[in-house]
Amino acid sequence: MIERGAGAFPTERLAEMRARPAFRDASTRLLNGIVTLHRSDPARHRLFSDRGRVFVAFFCLYLHGLPNQNGTRLTMSRLEAACLKHEICSAARARSIVQLLLRARYLTMADNAEDGRTKPMEPTAPLRDYFKQRWAINIASLAVVSPRFETFSSALDRHAFRDALCALIGHSHLTGRGLPAEPDGLSEITELDSGLMIMLRLALADRLGDPPPSANGMSREFGISRAHVSNILQAGERTGLIARVGATSTFAIRAPLCERMSDYYAATMLLYESIVPDALVLEGRHSSPP
Repeated sequence: MIERGAGAFPTERLAEMRARPAFRDASTRLLNGIVTLHRSDPARHRLFSDRGRVFVAFFCLYLHGLPNQNGTRLTMSRLEAACLKHEICSAARARSIVQLLLRARYLTMADNAEDGRTKPMEPTAPLRDYFKQRWAINIASLAVVSPRFETFSSALDRHAFRDALCALIGHSHLTGRGLPAEPDGLSEITELDSGLMIMLRLALADRLGDPPPSANGMSREFGISRAHVSNILQAGERTGLIARVGATSTFAIRAPLCERMSDYYAATMLLYESIVPDALVLEGRHSSPP
């Protein structure tokens, strides 16, 4: 996943991470893990098929774990305010995504409030599990370049640790501590349904040395129409991110985008290298007796 961020990691930090001997293996594991997570369950993929849907879903989890001064956790009004303040999406888009999550039972809503915007909502096990799997992929990938993190994945089995990690990831997004600005042209693709995942799938084929996947193949993998995949590929070609392979109807990712995406992988690992130990400390504070 390409996260939202304002370029908190300077070029030299990214270069240092990319220079580590196991970085290529680690970034391949990260890329393969995210692609596999989505293509293993096309129905779930459709709930998280663009950047806006992922961010709204994440902030449902984040706000539920972060009550305000009145003790209010996740409500539609709080979510709308956060999406507008931090330019995640419009209030209307947030409401639309919440309806998708409610219908899929990734969220539940209380029945005891008259105003729908103030009804408390709660993430369910499938939503929590989706992000637990994402975090596990990131930590396991980090462990390839920093073996001391090999034992950290088991911490995700603890509810208190997941809450602490979620709080720190959310804080990193909101303060711009996260990842660098998107490569030129990619924002147009990431706003398309499944656009980012199609780009990641092409990047994975390139990284593994496999033939570029066809539009038909990616349509089956992610449970979306071939016509829509073709539209994404054409948009990627227009922005110069990918190029047609000879006279065929398949496309391959271009070297400049591969290079910039490597910065994303490096920034993801740097972020988790910083916040995972902090999450353990935060977990200990919350679980320690007074």
